[in-house]
Parts: sequence; C-alpha cells; structure tokens
Amino acid sequence: GLQRAYENLFSQMTRLYTSFNIPAFFAAYFLYSIPLFLIVILLHSNLRIKLLAGIGITPLAICLFFHFSRSTWIVLSLSVFIYFLFLNGHKWMGVFIAYLILSVIFVLPPFRERLFSTLTLSPSTWGDRVAMWDSAFNIFKEFPFFGVGPGNYSSYMYKVIPVNLYKEGLRHLHAHDTFLEILAETGLFGLTSFLFIFFTFFKHMLKRIKKRENYIDIAFFIMAIAVLLGELTASTIMVGVYNACLFWFLMGLAVGRRDDTENA
Repeated sequence: GLQRAYENLFSQMTRLYTSFNIPAFFAAYFLYSIPLFLIVILLHSNLRIKLLAGIGITPLAICLFFHFSRSTWIVLSLSVFIYFLFLNGHKWMGVFIAYLILSVIFVLPPFRERLFSTLTLSPSTWGDRVAMWDSAFNIFKEFPFFGVGPGNYSSYMYKVIPVNLYKEGLRHLHAHDTFLEILAETGLFGLTSFLFIFFTFFKHMLKRIKKRENYIDIAFFIMAIAVLLGELTASTIMVGVYNACLFWFLMGLAVGRRDDTENA
C-alpha cells in the first residue's frame, strides 16, 4: 500500500512545471543554488544568515526530489561529499550529507528504482542519450583532431549512426554531453583547450581556499564541480542563453573576487 502510494505520487511528478504549464528544467538551477545555501548554513558564523539560507534551501530541496533528475541527485551529492572530505575540520559534513541523501533514495522505492536504472546504459533507461553519445563519438573518430566544426553536430549525426536509433527520426541539436559534443565539433585540440580553462579555474580556487577558507569561494568551487559533472549527461553551459550565461558569469565572478574579501 505505501509503496503503491509512492509510485502513484512520483510517477506524476517526473518534471516540474511552471504556472503556465511549460516544462521547467530546474536541474542546472539546483546545481547553482543549493551549494551556495548549503555552504552558508554550514560555515557562516551569523545565525540569522544561516536561518535565511535554511529558508531558501527548503523549497529547493523539496523541488529537487520531485524533479526526478537522476544526474542531478548524483552529481550534487557527489560533488558536495567529495569536497567536504578535503575540507579541513568539516569531513563529517560530507559523510552526513551523503548518508542523508542515500537514506532518502534507498527508503523510497521510486527513487531507488530510478537511480539503479542509470547503471544500465541502454535506450530503455537513458532514451535517446545513448544514440546521441554514440553519434558524437563516431563523429570524433572521423574527425579526431579538429572535429566537424562548431554547431555541426546535428548536421552530421545521421551520417554516422542509423536514423532508426532515434525516436521517430528526431534530430537532436546537441549531444547531451558537453564534452563529447565539443570533442565531436572541435576535436582533441578543442577539448584540450576547453578543459584547460577549468584546470586553471580549479587550480586558482584551490589556492584561494587553502589560503583562507572563505565560504563564498567554497560555494563557487562546489557549484563548478556539480555543473561540470552534470554536463556528462546534459548540454547547458554551451547552449542557449540562460544557463550558459549564468554559468560563465558565476565562473568569472568567482575568479574576479578580491582575495581579501571578508566573510560578511
């Protein structure tokens, strides 16, 4: 009875919708905002600000579990957990957060079943993503060094993979994996240059955090980890206006902050 109630509830809530009945894909927004609120709650010294952050994270946490985005659950918990393991004096926080999330996932059957389905890389569980990834990798094999050209993934996907592998022959504009898409469109040289940007970013941020554990720097650091892990199954930071602009703005804001900023 209880299991059936959970299944009926969550089967109707696989995605959130706005008040205008438009699909609202909040996955990227969760990865930007939840780390900030979480770090403020755990590390900020002002109790009132902690309470405000708690009020802010509560609806986001509820929406996170109703969103049913497997990759968001995984990468958000994993990024926070990994970082806290390396944060002096706060290792227990990462363990506790991981335990809390895993407890929710394993107790509620719909979460458990959906999460375990990710272990099978087949169209039955991942949909068109498997074909998208295959086509991107096949394009890379034909154009390994410089790729097929920026923006040309969708034009070449059917040339390297059978049409019937896609639902109703639907042509996808993006590969749902930013790194594979860049590899297909710009080759090894392009992907290496792209990854070097993040290598430089993380190196800079680690030095700042090691020098002084400012909670804002830590939040930006976790945001970047979470979003980049999420890009393994999505194409957001190089696509569109909102998500892409927000991500690169936050990256620039994180690097551009003065080192002597107080924990205000």
